[in-house]
Amino acid sequence: MELLSFQSSFNDNQDFLVAGEDTTIIQFEVSGNNSVHSYNGNNGPQFYYTTTDMVSHEASGFLGHSG
Repeated sequence: MELLSFQSSFNDNQDFLVAGEDTTIIQFEVSGNNSVHSYNGNNGPQFYYTTTDMVSHEASGFLGHSG
């Protein structure tokens, strides 16, 4: 497994995530022993997380691949 990208919407001036506003996306590449078990580039799995909003105490997330 190899990390491809890490993106976060937080404000650099704050240096922290704001509840209910910020999102983090982590994309990585997984390679198996043949092409059937390999997810490369934009088809690789990604983890998408939006912070808890402190009112409903619910966070949203997604784990999957874009292909």
